[in-house]
Amino acid sequence: MILEAGRYAPTGANSQNVKYTILGSKQKEAEEICVNLFRKGKKVGNLSSYLRRIEVTDDFFFKGAPLVIVVSSKSSINAGLASAYMEIMANSLGLGVLYSGFFVMCTKLSRKLRNLIELEKGYDVVSCMVIGYPNVKYHRVVPRKDLQVNRL
Repeated sequence: MILEAGRYAPTGANSQNVKYTILGSKQKEAEEICVNLFRKGKKVGNLSSYLRRIEVTDDFFFKGAPLVIVVSSKSSINAGLASAYMEIMANSLGLGVLYSGFFVMCTKLSRKLRNLIELEKGYDVVSCMVIGYPNVKYHRVVPRKDLQVNRL
C-alpha cells in the first residue's frame, strides 16, 4: 500500500520516473557502509563540526527499523512528491516515518553504496524512508512557524 501510494503520486509530464529500492537483506550492509563513512570523519558538506559532537552508533541511520525504502529519480520533485504520498499512507497505517537525510548524503559520497543499492545511472537518491511502528506517541504536533503568505 505504501509503494502504491508513491506510484500514484503525480509526476511532471507524467514521466513516472521514480524508482523504489527496499533494502531488505542489504539493509545491514548499507548501514555499515554509512556508519564507517561517518566514523572516518569524512567531510559531509557543512556537517563535519556537527558530526564531531555526536556518537555514530551501529544503528545510527536506520534505528533498527524493519523497513527502509530508498526513493530515487531523475527529478527531485517527482521523488519528493512520491515520498510525501508514501509517508501519508504509512502514517494512516499507524507507522512512523523517519527521513534519513544522512543516508542520502552517503549515497552521494560512496560509489560502493550506490552499487549496493543498484542505483541506475542518471538517477539520484532523493529520500530514504525509515519505516516502523513508533515507540512514542505525541499528543500534539511540534510547534510550527507562522504561515508565510504573499498576497498579490
